Amino acid sequence: MTHLLLTCAAAFAAAVLPAQDPAAPAAAAPAAAAPAAKTAAAPVLGTIDLMRVFEQNPKWAKAKTDLARMQDQFKAQIGKLSERIAELNGLIESTAEDSEDRRSATFGREMAIREREFLAKQATDRLESENARAMLAVYQDIERAIGPVAKARGVVMVHRLSEIGAVQGEIGKLAAKEVESRVVAFERKVVWYAAPELDLTEDLIKALMVPAPDAKPAAQEAAAKPGAGAGKNDSAPKAPKAGG
Repeated sequence: MTHLLLTCAAAFAAAVLPAQDPAAPAAAAPAAAAPAAKTAAAPVLGTIDLMRVFEQNPKWAKAKTDLARMQDQFKAQIGKLSERIAELNGLIESTAEDSEDRRSATFGREMAIREREFLAKQATDRLESENARAMLAVYQDIERAIGPVAKARGVVMVHRLSEIGAVQGEIGKLAAKEVESRVVAFERKVVWYAAPELDLTEDLIKALMVPAPDAKPAAQEAAAKPGAGAGKNDSAPKAPKAGG
């Protein structure tokens, strides 16, 4: 009985399963997977610390010295007016109420007060204007230098890294203005962390040590071009030709 079952099973297998030719080659092994495409390198980003750039910039250092000198000059002028006002106050207190001297001193004090207020406003406006001009000059130098510095390091984009610093003491004891200033600074913060190797600050500072070439005035550039003088002053009266 067992022999019969084995014979039937063999016959069934021969009928269902295809016969394999011994001479036929064996089935090819699955092809090896193609090597993965090489991943492109991620763009390199860089950072600069503008506070350090300004602090170590020669042009900005000179501008700060000039601004400090200008501020001292304004303070001296305002100080003289304050002394004059104090003298007039003493004169007013020491003279009779209806005297001509008191009226003259009162008038002089009012004029001195107005002059001091005008001078103080003039000083504020002038100092702010000159400070902005000095900053603009440095920013333009940074914009000129940052491209070559970044390319030399293989950097494709540069961000500003600003360190706000920890609060000295308790936050609850800070003045409202300082709290607001710090909150605004954090809200404007773009880069919260950058590895030291991404920092371009030192390279940028060194590049800014080399003065930028002064731009030629437009008139000089036009005169330097070949043929720039051709046709100049065509409308001007011409000397008559000989025999004309």
